[in-house]
Amino acid sequence: STEVINGLSYKINARTHTATLVGDEDNPYTGNIVVPETVTAQDGTDYSVTAFGEECFLGCIDLESVKIPSTVTTLGARCFMNCQTITEIDLPDGLKELPVGCFASCASLKRIDVPASVTSVGGVCFMDCTDLSEVHLPATIKSLPAQCFSRCLSLMEMEIPSSVTSIGDYCFYRSSLSSIKIPYSVTTVGAHCFEKCSMLETVELASTVTQLNEGCFSYCSSLTSLYFNGNMPDNTIGCGAPNSCSLYVPEEYYDHYQEELGAVYRKIFTWTPNELTRIDQLAQRDPQVSSQGGVVTVSGLNRGEEVLRRLRPRRHRPCAWRGGQGRRPIARVYKPFLRGWTPLVSPCFLVERESSGDHPRASFLVVLRLFYGPFKPKNGKFAHLSL
Repeated sequence: STEVINGLSYKINARTHTATLVGDEDNPYTGNIVVPETVTAQDGTDYSVTAFGEECFLGCIDLESVKIPSTVTTLGARCFMNCQTITEIDLPDGLKELPVGCFASCASLKRIDVPASVTSVGGVCFMDCTDLSEVHLPATIKSLPAQCFSRCLSLMEMEIPSSVTSIGDYCFYRSSLSSIKIPYSVTTVGAHCFEKCSMLETVELASTVTQLNEGCFSYCSSLTSLYFNGNMPDNTIGCGAPNSCSLYVPEEYYDHYQEELGAVYRKIFTWTPNELTRIDQLAQRDPQVSSQGGVVTVSGLNRGEEVLRRLRPRRHRPCAWRGGQGRRPIARVYKPFLRGWTPLVSPCFLVERESSGDHPRASFLVVLRLFYGPFKPKNGKFAHLSL
């Protein structure tokens, strides 16, 4: 039976003594909703609220927030679909899964923390969450299904859990990711998975990836670097990466890549896939900077050995640097080309010029970190040198 208790509709199960919150098509929920752990039915019995039914809040465009009790373990399909004004929601630790379309078209949702109790995420779960910029997924999720984060236009960063074995078709279609690392648990990247990710610059694929499905990197106009940790996955030729993209491959597989892809990709280079070259390890380095004769030398980049790199600015372009109110164009960026370096670790020079007689003085701020987005260092190590 269905009863309305304190303005909310519940389906009562007398056999299990549980209640499921359900939607009300005639009176959509609005405002701030607090769902209790237990409700008292007309028969005077207390029932534990353990589930939200299918399409429970579907289309509740004036719904501002929902407090989900810790007793809830199940959310129905399309539970919060098209709740356009919800900005954040806390999920209980006992939740088992996020079903199909659970948060689809929640245009104002900005962040989501998925608890470790969740083991599966349904298709189109976060599709069209255009303001979603922060997602934390637990290492219990086995796959990211089709269109899961499709058209998440504000999603610039994503850490794929090491438990994920496959990424579905159109999973990140038209998102704003700037870089992505496919972990060693993944074997398949779905068709059109990253299609039209126009800000995507760098992708690193684990050696376990054996299949790149059709067009997974199609129309990624900013993609400049594609890193492979193992032998060439099937259908790499059909992945859709731009012909101008540089491919970085292990030395032992270079001939194979060159033979199969050389006619399409002219920039195929070797690199050494090891822990010392990974982004997360580089953040812990303490580089030293020195200058002699106008040549900047950076040392101490790799653990266990002294590596010197001589850097000469090859070209520069104006940029804006955030300071005070808004942005002020006070800097120029020098991006040196380093032989043997990968773009993952290429430093950028922010150069601010001062007038000193007839000769300008330059202060070099060395950022030994990948920029995730326009001039946005993440956990960067900084060294300062005045010339």
